[in-house]
Amino acid sequence: MTKKLSDKPFLSEGLEYKKVITDYLGKLAEMVKISCVSKWQNLGFYRQVLTIFTVPAEFDDDAISTMREYHAFTAELTKDKFSRNLKFATEPEAVAIYCLNSMKGQYNLSTGASFMIVAVTR
Repeated sequence: MTKKLSDKPFLSEGLEYKKVITDYLGKLAEMVKISCVSKWQNLGFYRQVLTIFTVPAEFDDDAISTMREYHAFTAELTKDKFSRNLKFATEPEAVAIYCLNSMKGQYNLSTGASFMIVAVTR
């Protein structure tokens, strides 16, 4: 089922979606940093932590660039707009990696093998 523009969530008057995204990511970054530092006191967050965002498969390079340069940088998830410690994966890629990792040893899949993931929703 394809979503229409009218199916998108409504933002209250005065709210701008870019600011909402950046504020959300800023709070997320704050919580992640606190959690990491509480477990590893000498951790250099910006040097030692790899942050991976999942994005919809429909995101093009421009949308990912906006996420990286505007939202992640402004939210202080990275100190450098082009940090190597910030990666993006599409949601289908993330699901595939999860499935492959969760079924290790159960099937004889080799590098380059094809497989299909079927999602059933109710």
